[in-house]
Amino acid sequence: SYNNIGVVYMAIDEYDKAYEYFNKALSISKEKFGEHHREVSICYTNIGNYFAKTGNPDKALEFYNKALTIDLDIIGEEHAEVARFDINLIGGVYSDKGDQLKALEYYRKSLKIMHVTLGDKHPYVAETYQGFGLVYERLKDYNTALRYYQKSIVSLLAEFNNSSIYTNPKPDLLEKRKATSSKPHLLEAFINKAEGFEKYYYYKKKK
Repeated sequence: SYNNIGVVYMAIDEYDKAYEYFNKALSISKEKFGEHHREVSICYTNIGNYFAKTGNPDKALEFYNKALTIDLDIIGEEHAEVARFDINLIGGVYSDKGDQLKALEYYRKSLKIMHVTLGDKHPYVAETYQGFGLVYERLKDYNTALRYYQKSIVSLLAEFNNSSIYTNPKPDLLEKRKATSSKPHLLEAFINKAEGFEKYYYYKKKK
């Protein structure tokens, strides 16, 4: 589909090409399904992603909110897809705009939905914790950021529940692959935690 082609172009940083295909998908979806349909919502989300990536957060918010309006009406607020693809994305844009308190408001709303619908162990939950971590990094509260990165790791491994930021899962646990995620999810979580520690110690040294 045109949406999928656009996603591929986004992945290789061909943003203008992606935008072209997302708009083709939107025109076809509106013609086929009308204005108020999940396929239209997906197109709005993809166009929002384009604007977020190309440095236009206000336009990104415009399209993410259009998607959210449709999704709330069609599948309801208490749905993990709404939390991840609408609420989290809006929170991320507010963080990029520098409004960290607004970002936290959206991440908290998303996490509450996810805990009800998915439980504590799920990649979507891990992504949300990482969003919290980034917000607290931007607030220079690195200790809190690290706690959220640790939560992210915990949520990705079924048999790992240690909340200490100074503890990582043992290699044999990782090898068991009793994970709720793919390896890239875990890799991202470990990288964020490592970079968080680097900033934490650098900030303490400067103080």
